[in-house]
Amino acid sequence: MSNQTQQLKQGRSSGGGDHSSPCVPGSTSFSDCLQPRSPTSAQQIGQMVLAFSKRSTIHGLNHIAQARSARRRIFWMLIFSAASCGFLTNLYHIAVKYIQVPVLTNVKHDHLSFKFPDITVCNINPIFFPPKNSQHYEDLLRVIKQYDQDKKIYKQRAAKLKNWKRGVFTSVINGVYISDYLYMQRNITLYSIPHEIFVQDCRYMGTHKDSCSSSWITHRRWPYGACYQLNITKLGRDAISRSNKKAFSSGFRPDLFLLLYKGVEYPDEFKYLDAHGLIGMPSGVLLMLHEPGTYPQIGESFLLDKYAQVDLHMTRKQHLRKLKLCESHRDIYDYVDVETGERRFYKETRTDCVENITQTAIKQQCKCVGHEYPLKYDDEKYPFCRDFKWFDQHFNDSDCANRMHRQVKEANPLKMCYKDLCEHTTYSTVISQANFPAVIERKTHRGWLRLLSMMERDELKKYGTTDLASKALKLDSTTEPMNISEVLTNGQFELLNVDFVERNFMYLRIVPSSLFADEMLEDEEYPLSRFLTDVGGCVGLWVGASLITVFEFCDLLLDFLGLDAIFRRKRSVRQNGHYYGQLRRALSPHEEVTRLVEYNRRTPLPPPPSPQMTRNSPADINSAKGGQDDEAGSNSVATAAAAAATENRLNSGITMSASTLSCSSAGGDPVKRPRAVQIGMVSSV
Repeated sequence: MSNQTQQLKQGRSSGGGDHSSPCVPGSTSFSDCLQPRSPTSAQQIGQMVLAFSKRSTIHGLNHIAQARSARRRIFWMLIFSAASCGFLTNLYHIAVKYIQVPVLTNVKHDHLSFKFPDITVCNINPIFFPPKNSQHYEDLLRVIKQYDQDKKIYKQRAAKLKNWKRGVFTSVINGVYISDYLYMQRNITLYSIPHEIFVQDCRYMGTHKDSCSSSWITHRRWPYGACYQLNITKLGRDAISRSNKKAFSSGFRPDLFLLLYKGVEYPDEFKYLDAHGLIGMPSGVLLMLHEPGTYPQIGESFLLDKYAQVDLHMTRKQHLRKLKLCESHRDIYDYVDVETGERRFYKETRTDCVENITQTAIKQQCKCVGHEYPLKYDDEKYPFCRDFKWFDQHFNDSDCANRMHRQVKEANPLKMCYKDLCEHTTYSTVISQANFPAVIERKTHRGWLRLLSMMERDELKKYGTTDLASKALKLDSTTEPMNISEVLTNGQFELLNVDFVERNFMYLRIVPSSLFADEMLEDEEYPLSRFLTDVGGCVGLWVGASLITVFEFCDLLLDFLGLDAIFRRKRSVRQNGHYYGQLRRALSPHEEVTRLVEYNRRTPLPPPPSPQMTRNSPADINSAKGGQDDEAGSNSVATAAAAAATENRLNSGITMSASTLSCSSAGGDPVKRPRAVQIGMVSSV
């Protein structure tokens, strides 16, 4: 009997259990055996990961966790690693494509109401000579003589300088032409062609000339003097409604006709006057088409002459705001008229931004402003950098403006300027030109004499005198002086100077190319919905996961976060001594069994053993106990108690089962008791 007890004591250490010391009643370590042996943090984490792998929707983890052999587990680990690499590579390309935000541009050709842009025309010939014997003509002659005199004086001063200063000062003086000088005198009306003479006819959709004559705005721009801007939206409401009704009811396109007088004739004493100093500057008209409410920019213009037709195509653009390459609003610039000082407000364009940066740099460094740019309201008090008076005071730094021009250009100011509007309108143009007016071919002498007679009347009204007849008629010294109205009345059409008409007049027609307009809408080619779809397909293809897997990982994370709280709670219970297994003194065998039964009553019991009760060897007892330990899991206290009760059962012949306490007798049936402690299937030899 003692040999069986000794084997039973050693059975716990050799049966594959977790306890290293025997749990026998009466031993000094029996009180420790009554405590539940909780797994360590690493073991508990491993158990959580194993349980997660078995229930996870990721197929590879299931195969790894449920593999029947080590070779199969390695095989599935390699397969899962290769699939994970393919998944990460595919996911990287999908993420890069989404981050780049490719743009899909949709062009819609629809019937949109055409909106005319603002139209600005400038006479390329900057100097208009009024009729002789008029006060305006005398004032202009005085300014031109003053220009020649000032230029001569400053050239003499430059000749007295030495070394490089003389060359720089001389080049700056020679770069000031008569058009620059007259503009910097801030008296543009003195030499600019008046609007009533420059625009001889203006008809929008066949309306009368007077309907658009009051809608012009005058701009003083270098180097062309006065430019005139027409805003179609400011025409009379009746004129616009009539023109729109005519256009859309009859199918006609809304068009604008302009007959312009260039005034290229110079007096004999100024026949060789070079206003610009540029060989490549032709005669004609400068046309600028720009968005309504913006300032006309010379850099975005067309040079036209003779008969020109401009076909406009309107496109409305709507940029993608997500790219952050557009602005939802524009700044407002306040420009001032150089001559009158009138303040006007315009929407900012990219050209305005670049010119403002350059003008600000010149103003801060040189204490002057460039006359090439529009003058802002706050800059009106500064002198022009090309003015002779400013040269006299700053001749040592006369090249300051040119130096700042170069520095700003190298800094690339376009990077600092605003982006395109998220919603704006653009116009594309197609220009066709023809010979005009073709008086001889079309036999239009009467019509031109009628027009010239009205011009003669306008000059007489403005200047008090006129000399148009001397230019437009073929009159010699023997012919009696006549005006154009008399020639028209007498029917002397042969006196018309056809060369004068062909050189001084041009016809401009602006018309939409179609009543339809293009609407360009930018959209995401790869939106979030497609990104999620591709990611879902990638995950399902490579690793077999889904959206549920995300919540499974969240559940696993919550388990990890709860470990510390569990360990802290168990540690505090053990330290306070309230746990049953923490015994403070040695117990007698009777007290050990009594406490074991009490503990077993409040501890859940494992499943009952098989009803077959056979006599086994001590090795079988150990194996049976080891199997019950694996089934009971964490209920090590009950197993330890069962081992302690085994020695008493071997001595007294009492067999304890899971649900009854049986007393063995010779040939008698076991007597069942209401409650007992499970110790395993053991019988004595």
